Amino acid sequence: MRPTRYVFVSALAALVLGGTSVPSGAAVSPAPQARPAPPSHGVAPASPPATSDSSHGQRRATATDTIVCTPNVQNPHNSSHVNGTVNVVVTLSCTAPVSQINIRAALYRNGALVSDSGQRTVNGSSFAQNNAAEPCHNATYQGWMSYGVAFPPGYVPPTGSGSGYGSAVTITC
Repeated sequence: MRPTRYVFVSALAALVLGGTSVPSGAAVSPAPQARPAPPSHGVAPASPPATSDSSHGQRRATATDTIVCTPNVQNPHNSSHVNGTVNVVVTLSCTAPVSQINIRAALYRNGALVSDSGQRTVNGSSFAQNNAAEPCHNATYQGWMSYGVAFPPGYVPPTGSGSGYGSAVTITC
């Protein structure tokens, strides 16, 4: 078996990656009801980049054996598809297809949860997205995401997950 590894990279300085893992097919976290303070620093890795290096004659993993998954919480915005609503889009992009991605989006208005997308599951892909929306109010909005990834067989560790907030933005309807 070829040893492999994965790495999560943040596309937003405000997005913190969690340190827990999710079993394959497990649900991602529900949106928190009370919004904790946004992280005070940029990126905290889900775990150190993992490499497989056993005494069974396997070679050390290389960059070509690595799948990099990048979470992104886009800024909330006035929807261009549904007039009179505010929308936030969250994405997870990986450099190679993974077995499964679970992704969830939430939208906060003035610090209170107003919309939760529910979990979306995508199998055998390198990309997933979800969104949350609500009728527009003049307010400060912030998006949140949670995700879980099941990597292909042979990857160490076999799963990864994280959650975090995007930037807070003021919206005028």
